[in-house]
Amino acid sequence: MVDRDFYLPFADAPAFDRMHQSATRLVRRYLHDYSDDLRWTWAVERPFELRLEGGVVTGRADLILGDGPAGKTGLSIVDYKLANDPVREEHYRLQLAIYAAAARGEGLTVDAAYRHASL
Repeated sequence: MVDRDFYLPFADAPAFDRMHQSATRLVRRYLHDYSDDLRWTWAVERPFELRLEGGVVTGRADLILGDGPAGKTGLSIVDYKLANDPVREEHYRLQLAIYAAAARGEGLTVDAAYRHASL
């Protein structure tokens, strides 16, 4: 997948090689840790809007999983982060809560929201 789709048209050869190797490690680690999730993909990069009294919050949910194992019928929202950052943990929780609220505002059933850190 990385060999087929990795594209950095302005990187010189050494930079391209470093980033390609890093992307390959990242994809392999993800597949090792989360490959089961791929069977339950409901949407990828799904846009959302959350209308509030003072304005509209827009964004994109990285991944939404649906109808997973053990008879689960609701959706799970997954957000990707490159690393665990305890300082930003509250921000991450708020971000997931906004995604879930927006999905529920569309009438979707959201059972869970969590993040995958790749490092």
